[in-house]
Amino acid sequence: MGLTLYNGESNYREIAYQVNPGSSTMRVRYLRRGYKPHAGSLLFSTNSGVSWSPVARDMIFVTYPRK
Repeated sequence: MGLTLYNGESNYREIAYQVNPGSSTMRVRYLRRGYKPHAGSLLFSTNSGVSWSPVARDMIFVTYPRK
């Protein structure tokens, strides 16, 4: 699992996973120094149930549906 920015950068790295028992989703924390994500700046290989939210200037949470 990874994500790619529209500008071609893919320097985010997965640093934490959060899976709640009984949940249908898995949350992954990504970190990249010096980059603040903005709405519409991320491109995913699949859009089904995938969402993301900024946490800090250099961090985002991405929520994936669990298979």
